[in-house]
Amino acid sequence: MNKNKDIFIDDVITILERDCITDEDISNCIEMLTEIKQRSIIWSVADFKQEADTSEYPSIYDPEKFEDGLHEMIANHDASFGITWDDVRIALNNFCIINPNSYSDESTDERTITNE
Repeated sequence: MNKNKDIFIDDVITILERDCITDEDISNCIEMLTEIKQRSIIWSVADFKQEADTSEYPSIYDPEKFEDGLHEMIANHDASFGITWDDVRIALNNFCIINPNSYSDESTDERTITNE
């Protein structure tokens, strides 16, 4: 890897280590990675919102918990398989439900509303 690529990667890491990453930061990272002909797949809180909004019970999810769900999903994913929309749904159900005691975990990774 040449020195220019190392500088780009260091810049991307510096941006991604910030506490608050803006859309502009993400665009800059993508541009820098494109410059060195590498690609990345980026999952965001917006993906959690989209998946929650299109779920059967969108009102059970707490948008304030999406950031934590995203973090947990990334921290605990299996790198052999990557991250899929199924992983987003699982993280939503495991970490982003408003009142988890109101729902029961079935034999699958999906949660369903119980009649209490």
